[in-house]
Amino acid sequence: MTAQELILAILHEMNGCGKVKLAKIFLFVEQAYYRAMEESLTDSYYVRLRMGPVPAHFDEILRRGKNTLWKLQMREMDIPDASTVYHEHRYLPLQKPADIPEKAQDIIHEVCAKAKKYTGKQLSMMTHELPAWEYAEPGEPLFIEELVLEKKEHYFQFIDKVNEMESESDDIPESLLGFLSRK
Repeated sequence: MTAQELILAILHEMNGCGKVKLAKIFLFVEQAYYRAMEESLTDSYYVRLRMGPVPAHFDEILRRGKNTLWKLQMREMDIPDASTVYHEHRYLPLQKPADIPEKAQDIIHEVCAKAKKYTGKQLSMMTHELPAWEYAEPGEPLFIEELVLEKKEHYFQFIDKVNEMESESDDIPESLLGFLSRK
């Protein structure tokens, strides 16, 4: 599944949503899928930004799908006592998603149902609890294999193992997947 296909599926399930919320749901779907299937759904990687991990090239992906897969709606946000007018970038699907594998559809449905009760900012704050985000440098790439690790000790075990393997070889073998699935 491509990143655009996942975005369209999320937008369809959510009946549209804001950009920040969309980025966080994308991550949470990827995490849930990786935990269930031990592989990435989209093969995306992420970048550490101030508001949490965001799919790499997210703005470019959104721009490429604009007016074909989804449309952008700008709307003023009603923030009481705010001295500045803020706008939400809300994306709305323009078509139904293509056939999605059943397991992926189940995960998208489950994650979106949970995410509906949170704002984009609240979802962002949840991603700040991820050790991979907490210990990465701004702009540093993050991979789903490290973003599924919720405990600091597991994250540091993972980093130690990766560093050990990198010092021994230029390639990180698939056997690392077994290590990642242990929690």
